[in-house]
Order: sequence, then C-alpha cells, then structure tokens
Amino acid sequence: MITNSQESEVRKNKGYEHQNDIIDRFLKKIPTLNEIDLISCPKSANGEDVRMTEAARVLLPLSIECKHRDKGFKATYDTYEQAHMQMKNLARVEDLMPIAFIKQGDFPPLAIISADDMIEILSLLRFGKEYSRGKEEYLV
Repeated sequence: MITNSQESEVRKNKGYEHQNDIIDRFLKKIPTLNEIDLISCPKSANGEDVRMTEAARVLLPLSIECKHRDKGFKATYDTYEQAHMQMKNLARVEDLMPIAFIKQGDFPPLAIISADDMIEILSLLRFGKEYSRGKEEYLV
C-alpha cells in the first residue's frame, strides 16, 4: 500500500524504467525500429504502457503492458525458474527456451517467458532469423 507521495513517485519511476528497459530490448533486437516507433507512456497515463507508431504496429502486433513490483510475483518466478532448471537438466545441444504456462481459476492460461526470449521469437517470425542464443544468423 502506498502511504505517501514520495513512495508513489518511487514506484512510478520504477515502472517507467521497466517500460524503457523493454523498449530498449526491442530496439536492440529489431533493427528497423527506432526510438520514435516505441514510446514509453507517461507515468499514470491511461492506456498501453508502450505506445507504437503504425509502422511499429505492423511489425509488432502487440499491446504492451508492463508491471513492476517489489513483491507479488514470487510464485510466477518460481514456476519460470522450475522450467529454466528443467531445461538446463535436459543437457541438450539444441538451444531451448524455458516457458511456463500458468492458469488460475476461470482465467485463461498465460505463458511466462523471458522478455529477451519473447523478443527473440518475434524477431525470428518477422525477420526470418535463425535462432541462435547470443548471435544472429540470417536464413539464406
């Protein structure tokens, strides 16, 4: 619970930094985008957290919501960590991505995947890159 305006501002700043981090990850991975295409929504504004130009929306048909909390996501991270550990324990030579599917009550299932892996998947789909962790190889 927020108890004063200073705490409110600190939380808003963390959320804003999180939005900008996600934007930076997209910009590093998708070379046709620039900082004009993806804009961090001002703190406490209504709507999407990342606003996109129409050109960006063609490449990324997404509506991006970002949440940053100091607490409250532990069970979700634990589930993702379990997927990550099981992936590592397979000792496979292929590059695999850990993903966790969660479901609560009557809500639809959700997929939990790292932001970098999700952006990697989108860049693969949109730009025909061959998946290779740490280096990109374009399909010929």
